[in-house]
Amino acid sequence: MNRRLISGHIIFMLIGTVILSYGCSCSCSCSKEAVITDKPKKRFTLPEKAIVVTNQSNASIVIADVATQKIVWEWNPLSGKIPQERRSWFSNPSEVKPVYDNSCILMTASGGAVALIRIADKRVLFYGYAGVNPHSAELLPDGNIVTASSTDGILATFCTDTLKGYGEMVAKYELPAAHNVFWDKKRNKLYSVTHVMNIFDYNGQKDKPLLKNRMQVEVASSDGPLRSSHDLFPVNGEEDVLWLTTNERVWKYDQNNNTIQSAYRFPSVKSISDSRFGTVMLCPDEEWWSDHLVDENGDIVFRAYGFKIYKARWIVAE
Repeated sequence: MNRRLISGHIIFMLIGTVILSYGCSCSCSCSKEAVITDKPKKRFTLPEKAIVVTNQSNASIVIADVATQKIVWEWNPLSGKIPQERRSWFSNPSEVKPVYDNSCILMTASGGAVALIRIADKRVLFYGYAGVNPHSAELLPDGNIVTASSTDGILATFCTDTLKGYGEMVAKYELPAAHNVFWDKKRNKLYSVTHVMNIFDYNGQKDKPLLKNRMQVEVASSDGPLRSSHDLFPVNGEEDVLWLTTNERVWKYDQNNNTIQSAYRFPSVKSISDSRFGTVMLCPDEEWWSDHLVDENGDIVFRAYGFKIYKARWIVAE
């Protein structure tokens, strides 16, 4: 395997962030504290080797036990009591991230939805409409949410309010082909990779979450300039290193020196996640989905016949 280190050419350009629209009247009562203090009446124990998976065949999110290959938890917009007129937003779930110490799942769906779902009681703590074909979401440090949607090419911020349960977009920022978003707690920066690495500051205002001071970092690869970037996710146990997937292969992105290193020669990987139990990737074999996940050797880690898996993440205690 070629693990040649590729140097990145950095463009440190402070670009005035263009806010396409904004307007929020919410009290932003949801934060980490609100999620934790509002305790569920039910309890749910995660299996030791748990993964959370999107299933686009029936607009559901499931948690599976890799050890037994069984589904142990399932959520869909009907069971989540989403109003009927908004359930179509949850078609083709496109992101699942364990958050709040694995007590909740932050999800998006290509139909337009972003939602924060508590695992124990399957309660939708917050949801909203995030644009045309959302692909990812991330928690900001105060509990607010930022999303990335690809077809309309925007990042969007939301004032998370679990008392109201539903919220409108606060602001949106043009970012063509936006597919991913990652908040770096160490640097207090938001990352989103397209053909370049886009890095934002956050204003930290709970009642009006805005991004600012966009910086673009050009990252070269052995395949030439980045194109068709997809997933951006932390590498377990490696500080300052992120997984970055493109149509060509899987890379490791070093945040310290803005370089990328070839990791795996799997093309068009939609998601990658690793833990002490290994790596899981979604390598599509039917258009953009598959019914199984593989490890770094291409061996099947989990399979569910009839599923249309788009993304999967480990949800285990480290």
